[in-house]
Amino acid sequence: MASDLRVSEVEASLVAELAAHREKHDFHVERERHHAEHGAHHLGEVQRVERELQLLRSMVARASRMAAGVVEVEAVPAPKKTAHPKLTLAGSVAAMVRSRTLLEIFTADDLVPEVTAYLGDAVESPVTEHQVSSALRRMLAAGKELELVAPGRPHHPSSYRRLLTDWSKGGGNADPRAFAATVNTSAEE
Repeated sequence: MASDLRVSEVEASLVAELAAHREKHDFHVERERHHAEHGAHHLGEVQRVERELQLLRSMVARASRMAAGVVEVEAVPAPKKTAHPKLTLAGSVAAMVRSRTLLEIFTADDLVPEVTAYLGDAVESPVTEHQVSSALRRMLAAGKELELVAPGRPHHPSSYRRLLTDWSKGGGNADPRAFAATVNTSAEE
C-alpha cells in the first residue's frame, strides 16, 4: 500500500510539472510572436528614420557648403509627373510602392509625403495617411505588388513590402526563381 501511495504521489508531481512546462512553453511561443510583430514594425521605423537622418545630414552639409560660398544655389526641380491627364491616388501609391526596394519595409505614413509630392497640384487638399492606407489595403486585396509584413493594430500601422513583379509579362506577382529563369532564357536567345 505504501508503494501505491508513493507511485500516485510521483505521478501527480509529474502531471503538475508537465502542465507547468506546457504553460511556460505556450507563454514563450506567444512572446516570440509578439516580438516578431514588434521587430517588423521597428525595422520599418529604423529604415524610415535612417532615410530622414540621411536627408537631414545631406541638407546640413549642403547648407554649410553654401554658407562657406562653395556651392551655388540651384533651383529644386519640380517632381516629375506622368503624361496621364488625370493622376489618381491609387496610381500614385502604386508608383511609390514600385519605387521601393524589394526588402524595404514601409507603412502608409512613410508614403504620404512622396505621394503628396508626386501628385503635386493635382489634388486640392493634402493626402492623408488614411487615404494611402486604404489604397495599400486595396492593392493587397487585389494581390498587386504588395506583401503584408505585419498587420496593423491600434497605434501600430500595418507594415508592407514590395513583391517582385514580372513587368515583361504585363505585371502581376512573380516567383523570383521563375522570373530569373525567364530573364536568363531570354538573354540566351
